Amino acid sequence: MREQSPDVPLVYIDTGLAAAALTAWITEYGGRQLVHLPPVADPEATWRREGCLPIGAKTATRNYRRTNPELRIGPGRCCQIHKARPMNAWLRANGCRALFFGARGDDSARHAFKLMHGEAFPSRHGWTLAYPLLTWTQADVLLWLRERMPHYPLAYARNEELGCRACAINLARWPNQMQKLRAADPAYHRHLMVDAGYGHEILMLRFGLTRRGAEQLVARDGWDALIAAGHLDRVPQSRKGMR
Repeated sequence: MREQSPDVPLVYIDTGLAAAALTAWITEYGGRQLVHLPPVADPEATWRREGCLPIGAKTATRNYRRTNPELRIGPGRCCQIHKARPMNAWLRANGCRALFFGARGDDSARHAFKLMHGEAFPSRHGWTLAYPLLTWTQADVLLWLRERMPHYPLAYARNEELGCRACAINLARWPNQMQKLRAADPAYHRHLMVDAGYGHEILMLRFGLTRRGAEQLVARDGWDALIAAGHLDRVPQSRKGMR
């Protein structure tokens, strides 16, 4: 895009959850084309207010919460507040007619379904959505990065949300983002589990506990022992075959 269409803006939606190295790289790479949309809210304040911790697949949230209404999860709501709303507002304000996304069909089943409509199709908001990488695989992306962007700071595995280190939508898969975060940044991982509220929700999902049951388990075993044992690394798939 930068080479073929230097007048097209490159929009970066900053959620406040990206690794500093990634934000720095985007700022350098985007140059004068970059439009940096700053965070619209503190994510942790949003999670507390809306009860929308980004845990579990977006398509599975309804099933999880139907099984346990006490759960305070909602990755779709989190994305809507921190990414979709500011993006849509900017598009309307600037009269944009088309939007290019970097999502791939093998990112998730949700993205794969877009192949039914082709690589470009109209949205309900009035502009055209284009997905030029929809048929690319993870191997295609990594090869392109090695050849064209050898200094790219993060090589994401499939099913991981680009940028948001706190996003745990792939927690029913292995390996997943939280498991990798625990290895790479144990202090931040512990903060999410203990202070941001992830731990109780994951224990409720993993062991089918009530909130009180999760609190009693933590009181008995302690956070550090639960983290070390890997009890917060993964959750079961939701029912009806959704992850």
